[in-house]
Amino acid sequence: MSKFLCLDMDAYFASVEIASNPKLKNKPVGIVGSVDRTVVTTASYEARRFGVKTGMPKFMAEKLCPQITFIVGNFKKYAYISEQIHTFLKTITYKTEMYSIDEAFMDISDINMSPRDLGYMIKSHIKNHFKITCTVGIGKSKLVAKMATEINKPDGLNIIEDENVYKFMDSFKLDDIWGIGKNLAKRLNGLGIFNTRDIRKLGKDFFINIFGKNGEKIYDMAFGIYKEGVKYEEEPVKSIGHSLTLPADTFDRKILNSYILQLSDMVSFRARKAKVAGKTINFHIKYSDLTKFSKMHTINYHTAATHQIYEIAKHISEEIDITKGVRHVGVSLNNLIYSCDTINDIFNKKWENIYSAIDNINQKYGNLTVTFANILNCQRLTSNTLHPWQKL
Repeated sequence: MSKFLCLDMDAYFASVEIASNPKLKNKPVGIVGSVDRTVVTTASYEARRFGVKTGMPKFMAEKLCPQITFIVGNFKKYAYISEQIHTFLKTITYKTEMYSIDEAFMDISDINMSPRDLGYMIKSHIKNHFKITCTVGIGKSKLVAKMATEINKPDGLNIIEDENVYKFMDSFKLDDIWGIGKNLAKRLNGLGIFNTRDIRKLGKDFFINIFGKNGEKIYDMAFGIYKEGVKYEEEPVKSIGHSLTLPADTFDRKILNSYILQLSDMVSFRARKAKVAGKTINFHIKYSDLTKFSKMHTINYHTAATHQIYEIAKHISEEIDITKGVRHVGVSLNNLIYSCDTINDIFNKKWENIYSAIDNINQKYGNLTVTFANILNCQRLTSNTLHPWQKL
């Protein structure tokens, strides 16, 4: 019988920082993206007791918890530790999926060890080597294992036996179930469905008639069934993107263009490094009032060149009303092709030589040693969107 294990790191970013600085132990800590303005990326459990939540504006977190210590996140450090944990898990079984920077799934059906002993072994290794804790959930599907990590946190180990799955799933509100969420839960509530027990009563055909092919998945979830297995073969990255929140809302198109250039260059650098090119450029912003604008533009050739990505993103940006104020900017390259043998596939000879020289210098002396002059207009010269499972 199949068994799945889900590992969920406890308040991961905050836990790593507390492990790095023991003086922070048992104190409320919040991780933010920058010193001047941002939202809380994650918070320690001590901070959460005051109501501090992920995504909360920094000023609100300070109001709820005046004694909170804010730390600017070191995402390279978090990614590195995440990779080390993933490498360890793969020594147990190759059927391991790094679902996110702080979560992983394992198919443990073939492991000759009791699930409980395996869970404790994993928890012990992570605690001994990284001084942080995780919660482990084990069940008959990825769904049940994932939901098992939502209880008894932090530092929990929860095994849901098959005969207890229905009762376990019924204990959650629909909007708390992985794969349902608030919008679908609201729609289900409108149909008089408030928990998985209600779903089981109505039958599969009812859901297929209303939700189409997704209806069967919804019905199966009420039984703890989740047909998707562990994705242990790495899938190709579908896009390369970077985004950042500006130090202050800008009403100046020149400043906005400098940030667009910086983001385009960061996207281009990762694409060139991985020998990847794309045909579609996506540009998105968030205004001062938190409303959003996003638009894609597809060209008739593949590129990974900073100047080409920038020109298209800048062209899209000219459609926006700069007088509303821009708070957040993002650029991504999509519709990718892989295994470009040389940059001759992407650039003409002049640009091939320029980018080759830039890459050689920056790889030797560090990022931004050589860059486009307009990027120096940016007050913020970093972005934190690279994920450890995107090997670019």
